[in-house]
Amino acid sequence: MSGSDLGDLWEFSPTTKEWKWVIGTSALNQAAVFGTQGTASTSNTPGGRDSAVGWTDSSGNLWLFGGYGDGATAWSGGVTWGDMNDLWEFNTTTNEWTWMSGSSTANQPGVYGTLGVASATYTPAARDTAVVWTDSSGNFWLFGGQNTGFFNDLWRYQP
Repeated sequence: MSGSDLGDLWEFSPTTKEWKWVIGTSALNQAAVFGTQGTASTSNTPGGRDSAVGWTDSSGNLWLFGGYGDGATAWSGGVTWGDMNDLWEFNTTTNEWTWMSGSSTANQPGVYGTLGVASATYTPAARDTAVVWTDSSGNFWLFGGQNTGFFNDLWRYQP
């Protein structure tokens, strides 16, 4: 948790060996703008993040989960910064972020529900530095990570 987190997104072309700044600001500690869950907008941004995890889907879109960042509202500790459990999709065609699930408040405990049963109401607890991968069916997998301790849970998300 560096305390000076960036929220800019860059693209690297292996062909030209050039970087392109795609979206976000060069300012440190950019606040998140959540907008309406499930609705893409040029105003939406996950804000500055540290130790978030990401995947790409079959369309080349970027998915971002959690990390240490700035929530939209203060948690019971009275600050907005902390580990997040929000899931974002960045559409590489429209250059828009969509807040897909999770909380806009830091340090949330998550909703675990019933082991082995999927539900749109279940959400992993807030964390950073998890392990992620995409399977051959396009599902996203999330394992472990840390907050005030270390997680040993495995989650699957079906976009």
